[in-house]
Amino acid sequence: MAVPYASNRTTSYLLLLVWAMLAFRVANPNIAGLYHDDGIYLVCSKSLATGQGYRIISLPEQPFQTKYPIVFSLLLTPIWWIAPKFPGNIRWFQAVIVLSGAIFLWLSLRFFQGVFKFEAKLSLLIFALLVLNPALLSASQWILSELPYAAISMAALLYYETRCNRLSRPVPGHRLFALAVLSAAGYLVKAHGIVLPAAFLACFLFERRWREMLAYLAFVSLFLFPWWLWAGQASKGALYSPLTQYYIGYQSTLTSSHSLGHWAIIIGQNAKYLVNTLDHFLLALIPLLQTGSRVPIALLVFGLGLALTWRTISRAVAVYVFLFLSVVLVLPWHPYRHLTPLLPIFLATLTLIVLRAKERMAAQHSEFLTLLKHPLPQLLLWLPISVIFISHSIQVLMGLHRRSFSVLPDYGDFYSREASWKGFVETSDWIRQNTGTSENVASPYDPLYFLYTGRRGTRYSFHNPESYFYPDFSRARPQVGDPKVIIDCLKDLNVTWLIREPILQATFAEGKAVNAVAELIVQEKYPKATLAFASSDGGHYVYRLEW
Repeated sequence: MAVPYASNRTTSYLLLLVWAMLAFRVANPNIAGLYHDDGIYLVCSKSLATGQGYRIISLPEQPFQTKYPIVFSLLLTPIWWIAPKFPGNIRWFQAVIVLSGAIFLWLSLRFFQGVFKFEAKLSLLIFALLVLNPALLSASQWILSELPYAAISMAALLYYETRCNRLSRPVPGHRLFALAVLSAAGYLVKAHGIVLPAAFLACFLFERRWREMLAYLAFVSLFLFPWWLWAGQASKGALYSPLTQYYIGYQSTLTSSHSLGHWAIIIGQNAKYLVNTLDHFLLALIPLLQTGSRVPIALLVFGLGLALTWRTISRAVAVYVFLFLSVVLVLPWHPYRHLTPLLPIFLATLTLIVLRAKERMAAQHSEFLTLLKHPLPQLLLWLPISVIFISHSIQVLMGLHRRSFSVLPDYGDFYSREASWKGFVETSDWIRQNTGTSENVASPYDPLYFLYTGRRGTRYSFHNPESYFYPDFSRARPQVGDPKVIIDCLKDLNVTWLIREPILQATFAEGKAVNAVAELIVQEKYPKATLAFASSDGGHYVYRLEW
């Protein structure tokens, strides 16, 4: 594997340090759990740390967590032993994410050199583009599984290509076992990662490497089947509230409709979101449109680059990306967040196209290539790269000033530092001082209140992402449930407090729909809802529910 000379290595270390500093700067050290998924991960890791098993202990029913694989929560678990006081340990949790991002970046540099065989200076240039990419920094502010998965998936692809795929003899068993560990870990961190073992199996099968395929399948099964068996057993026999179902499984989302037309709408719209996202990844100043985009410039180039990658670089990388994008297109969620782990491959394939075009012109003794060697054309060739650097830098600076960053919601979209955050602190303090430890609350941020107050609770709405993004974001009509059905669920869960919040009203239609449900619930004659507290910012209201 090519090793950069000392100055390049020093530059790469400096770029990693810059990225880590920026990542810590954009992350809020005082709050975690606003994305909801991150709150659930923290709750589950606390459950593991305190010996309660892999459960969502913030919910009234405290069900086993059978939706998210266990490894990411396990990665967070030691933080509760080192620094058990929340929110004082938030920086520790963020350090896990930033460290994962730094490992991902470093492995990406090795990937450029070891798999795509780019020379050291070119690899460093692509590495710098990756370091300044706003999407990567945006992902670093959340305690979510994207960056740990990105690091593991990059390690698996790099290991396959450098240790398992370029040997003149059969792959030794210990290397296949190590590959199985890495690829299984990818899935057990993030469910999308099931495409990692699928891609390696497909390559073994395509190349008719039967012994390696069977051995790898046996090894990877040692890690995947125990989780599947445990999740299957843990989900049997328990009858949970309809409000709890989305927390513990994907069935309520993935089986809501079996219509081919329904899935065609999801795949078609996700394709538009994908097109817009890749354009934004390449040039950060391209706006993320609510309707997606029909101008697939970056996607077409990416597709051509993947075809070249299949033919000349790595079959495993091309298969992996194809399978990953297929999953992203089918699942009923906006793809932006999930595409972050593909960023290095995206940049590498684009670079590969440019290099192959240059090689072809050289082979044909093209006069155009001779012209490009003159100073002015050389300057013009550097112009697109300069535009990308400037675009990324502007987005990063805007993100640092909390004015703009990416489609991933910034915590400022939920709570501003000056007003609403103060309101949340007042509300959580009031809950802690005026409610019993056994009383349950309902809030859009139920894991957040558990982490800050110790009170269990649930949402007072059904989570239906298919209704948030389709037929497109601008025309979607969020469906968050019938208030009368939700009231019955709250009664069954013995919820006695309901908290209305300033939930993403300006940026996400779900927030308006959830607020509307809350208003209808408190207006009902049953239960009797009595206003018990209002924060000074006028955004948070706590109601006592009398059944």
